Amino acid sequence: MSRHRNLARKFFSLIFVLFTSVSIGSASQDLNRAAAEKLIAEAEALTEKRTEQSYQQAIEKYLSAISIWRSLNDKRMEAATLYEAGWLYGDIGQYQNAIDCYSQALTLYKALGNHKSIANTLNNTAWIYGDLGESQTALDLYLQAAEAKKKIALQANVCPRAVS
Repeated sequence: MSRHRNLARKFFSLIFVLFTSVSIGSASQDLNRAAAEKLIAEAEALTEKRTEQSYQQAIEKYLSAISIWRSLNDKRMEAATLYEAGWLYGDIGQYQNAIDCYSQALTLYKALGNHKSIANTLNNTAWIYGDLGESQTALDLYLQAAEAKKKIALQANVCPRAVS
């Protein structure tokens, strides 16, 4: 009887260790997710100040959050955060950084099949190229954005003009 009890104790000890390690890993992911969400909230608050300095500080928060999203393999949040950083880079005239962020976000949005975000990212990238005086590149990107919006409209079975 004690042999069975000893075996059962070892079995349940092993199960406890396994569940504890899974729980710890999950708790760690939850803490990382909470940290990234806190960084985004701080970035959004900084953005509301609408100064170049606050935008730069917000970008730093977004970039820190991006690292966390990558570690969690959360492509959706990584893409959304890259998009926001790109927007701010564009607003303060750091166009190459904006293009880099938008390019990474676009790649992720395409992999995720998020057509609305693809269209928005193409549109914003076109705006950047327009500001850089690269009219043909901007036009090409605007046309791609228009095509993406048409796909959205067709999927929703509505008139393309209704999608903005």
